[in-house]
Amino acid sequence: MQLTYGQYLIEKNREQAIRTSPSDDDTNYEKINWYNDMKTSFANKELADLVKGICNFVSFVRWELEMHNCHPYWEIAYYDDEDNVA
Repeated sequence: MQLTYGQYLIEKNREQAIRTSPSDDDTNYEKINWYNDMKTSFANKELADLVKGICNFVSFVRWELEMHNCHPYWEIAYYDDEDNVA
């Protein structure tokens, strides 16, 4: 089965979340309904309309010209299409 580019991005985000999660993380990333333009926040700042690669937060921080702890598990929230935390 060939994926569309949007489907590829969704699956890539899911795989990155699983691969980069710490061993004590009990989040079931397989059950999160990922989609291409998923609203994401980091350090209480929404990252809407930006590329949302899970490990690319350093570039977002540089873009905002602010210093943050950029650990990839720190204060990251994903929202569904009704603005509920996933």
